[in-house]
Amino acid sequence: MVERGSSRVAEGANAGTGAEVTLLGPVGVRHAGGWSTPPSSGSQALLAVLAISVGREVRQDRLIDVVWARRSNGTAASTVAVAVDRLRAWLR
Repeated sequence: MVERGSSRVAEGANAGTGAEVTLLGPVGVRHAGGWSTPPSSGSQALLAVLAISVGREVRQDRLIDVVWARRSNGTAASTVAVAVDRLRAWLR
């Protein structure tokens, strides 16, 4: 559901948390404790791609194309894994 410049997290791992991912303007997460923005532009891009894909699988190659614009140097798979782990930790 997109609502006034944001994508409400209505399904998936954050269902029921009341979290809202904002996509227009600064990318971030609104939650009961306030508002936070991911620590890096890469994390913000990753969060945005995942937020607009709620309930759908996002393939690793798609993340590489969108977030890193194919600037991979042979370590793209590990870069994605690390970025996802860091985003998960930040969301906790």
